[in-house]
Amino acid sequence: MLSFLLVFATLFHACEPAENEVPSPSWQRQSLDRAASIRGLSVVDEQVAWLSGSLNTIARTTDGGQSWQLLPAPASDSLDFRDIEAFDSLRAVVMSAGPGLQSQVYRTEDGGQSWELKLLNPDTAGFFNGIAFWDAQHGLLTGDPVDGKLLIMTTGDGGRSWQRIPPAAIPPVDSMEYGFAASGSHISTAADSLAWIGTGGRSARVFRSTDGGRSWSVTATPMISGDPSTGIFSIAFLNNQQGIAVGGDYTRPTLVNDNIMSSSDGGRSWRLIEGHQVAYRSCVREVDGWFLTCGPGGSDISYDLGRSWQRIDTTAYHVIAVGKEREAVWAAGPEGKVAKIKWD
Repeated sequence: MLSFLLVFATLFHACEPAENEVPSPSWQRQSLDRAASIRGLSVVDEQVAWLSGSLNTIARTTDGGQSWQLLPAPASDSLDFRDIEAFDSLRAVVMSAGPGLQSQVYRTEDGGQSWELKLLNPDTAGFFNGIAFWDAQHGLLTGDPVDGKLLIMTTGDGGRSWQRIPPAAIPPVDSMEYGFAASGSHISTAADSLAWIGTGGRSARVFRSTDGGRSWSVTATPMISGDPSTGIFSIAFLNNQQGIAVGGDYTRPTLVNDNIMSSSDGGRSWRLIEGHQVAYRSCVREVDGWFLTCGPGGSDISYDLGRSWQRIDTTAYHVIAVGKEREAVWAAGPEGKVAKIKWD
């Protein structure tokens, strides 16, 4: 009887998956007929994704990336569309970044065949940085400080109209503190009312809201800061508590120094992750309980809440976006690079 139990236990254990067995991702390049810098990327599902970037570039795929359709430009001026948020194959909101009137927001309801201007930068000194949505109706827009406060606006109708959060509800910024319009992901949302905004420059801090953006608190972080090119470039949360922020110094893209940190209390506090070899990164996203990050030096994945990182490859990408399934993950970057993930 004892020998039988030992054999049974051995067979049962052999049938169990290895504890550390995880997939190994790679990027499968796709073709975009435009050598633009792509920083806006939004994935709906495994078939539908939208992207945006410089040179008035907006494109969409509805066949999983087998083909990308370049869409009519919303404006006659050459704009840099740094962020895009798509709700399905027909509806999307796209944001351009730049000083003054170069910061604009458009919306489409016909798959990008036509666009309506929904927001023009209300301040000539302002600069839009990114947009994020909780659902198809409720979202946030952030911009560089105006009169000592971050510009934060909300929408409750899918981006058709935008209202500025009163400055009194937002903590003041330090001198020369601002957001980075690097990948549209320095702003992150979760649940139905949580939001985080990462900043950089002289200070690298995280602004946090628990009420849909109506009020904000702020906490200092140990992320590298002090120079105009340093700080937090991207934030992603696995749930209401566990989050990762990445960044660094974009003028020194090979520097590995105080550029990845984690939070286990919903962004109230942050600690540096030490001992990795990941340099400056402009975007981090959560997929299936793991974190993907990318930047000019390549892309990486962490299976253990950021404690360690595995290199995917050294191809430069600016942004990663994740849809409803594990297979619905794309990356995009300079010179019109776009790729879809493959899990081996």
